[in-house]
Order: sequence, then structure tokens, then C-alpha cells
Amino acid sequence: MKIKAPSRRRILFEGEEMFLTEYCDDSNMWFWKIIGEKPFLIEKGFKEQGTLYTLSFPQERKYPYSAYESRMYCIYLGYKYEVENIWHGLFILSPTNVKREDTLS
Repeated sequence: MKIKAPSRRRILFEGEEMFLTEYCDDSNMWFWKIIGEKPFLIEKGFKEQGTLYTLSFPQERKYPYSAYESRMYCIYLGYKYEVENIWHGLFILSPTNVKREDTLS
């Protein structure tokens, strides 16, 4: 099984939780791209791309939307690891160098 999320970044856009990615265009300008799955987003200015709906914003400005990045962690042998991927039942871990006791307060 492979982690299927196109992005670990999320944004809350008008009450809907959606994926958030970034990209650079040909003129070296960076943009945020919001990706949703509901057809009503076309009314909000989103463009249809296959079965998804996207909306882009320049990164130069501030926006009134809450965004966050999710990460999957596990504790193995007393240490905290980030789960990078799951491949044929094998968990690919990345160490965070934090002892489990250090994360508890």
C-alpha cells in the first residue's frame, strides 16, 4: 500500500478541507494551488482538471485561510520516527532524533 495523498499540506477554504500544493510557473513566480474534489467549487472560481478542481494564488500575498501540514509519526524502540511511506506492508521511516520521553510533558 502506498500513501495516496498528493500533498501533506491542507487548507481550510470556506469551510472545506482541501489539499494544498505549490508550483513555479515559467516566469519563476511561485503559487499555492488548492485542490478540491467537489463540483460546486467551479462556482468559487476553481478550474476543472479531470475529476479534481484547482485554484491558484500567488505566494507573494497573505490570505485569510488556515493551512497546516500533516505528518504521520510512530514510536519504535523508544524513538520517534516520521513515516515516509508504506510499501508492500513495509514502513519506510525517517528518524527525528527525539526520544519518546522527550515528547511527553
